[in-house]
Amino acid sequence: MKSKSSFLYIVPYLALFIPTPGRFVFGIVIILEILILNFLGIFINALINKLKLQNIKTVILVISMMTIAILYRQIFIIFQTNLALTLGYIFYLPPISLFTINFLFHETEKSVSERLKYSIPRISLFCGLGLLFFLFRDIVGFGTFTFFGKNHAIFEKIIFSSDSLGLFPFFASIPGALILDGLILFLYTFIDNRFQILKNADEDGLE
Repeated sequence: MKSKSSFLYIVPYLALFIPTPGRFVFGIVIILEILILNFLGIFINALINKLKLQNIKTVILVISMMTIAILYRQIFIIFQTNLALTLGYIFYLPPISLFTINFLFHETEKSVSERLKYSIPRISLFCGLGLLFFLFRDIVGFGTFTFFGKNHAIFEKIIFSSDSLGLFPFFASIPGALILDGLILFLYTFIDNRFQILKNADEDGLE
């Protein structure tokens, strides 16, 4: 059952990678947004519980997450206009992803420290794999490395010429991204299950 639950929430999160352009700089933006949403969501959840507003929790969380996403996008419109225009509606996908929703509603009765202890390893693992996904597509698929540039531009460093890439541009395509997504899903599930086995072993040892 736990394995099915993992797939239920991981797959929609992976779907965020497909519409996002396969460049490292765009990956940083989206993954940073996911981190902000999940951690702020935990604290907003705790505040809702403290104020005893559980009956309208869902409404508050949805409005809060969308507000954070809007403000986050406005920051990039001001400082990285070209990047913000390229991503467009993708800024609004993380707040409605089941990955974010899962963390927001997972064991909300626990304290903030307990929820952070649960969330940090999983979010860090998946965001790390996500960065590798975008870095791999950027370098291997396009032969470039992209980052934040000056004057609202995107910095691009050409590492390989297009003639020397051979079949690797396949990973810059949507089918190639789907294959990489599948590998990330496998790695995340495998490592997360190992963490869970070690955690259960430690708990059994304490008993």
